Amino acid sequence: MKKLNAIRCLQCLDVIQSRSTHDFVRCSCGSVFVDGGQDYQRVGGRLELIDILMSATDCPQPKVELFENVGGI
Repeated sequence: MKKLNAIRCLQCLDVIQSRSTHDFVRCSCGSVFVDGGQDYQRVGGRLELIDILMSATDCPQPKVELFENVGGI
C-alpha cells in the first residue's frame, strides 16, 4: 500500500501533498512545505503549524483537491 505524503498547514488550513520524488509543495501562506513523494517524507517551515496526515481518511478535502497543486502530472 502506498503511503500518503501529505500535511495540513494549521495557519491557512491548506492540505498539500507531494506525489513524486522531487515534488516540493508549499502551502498558500508559505508557512510549511512537503517533499519526497513516495520515496521519502521531508517537511519543513514553521514546525508548530504542521499536521502530518497519515492516510487519505485523515484528509478533510476530497482526493481530487489534493492533486490540484500538481502541474503537468
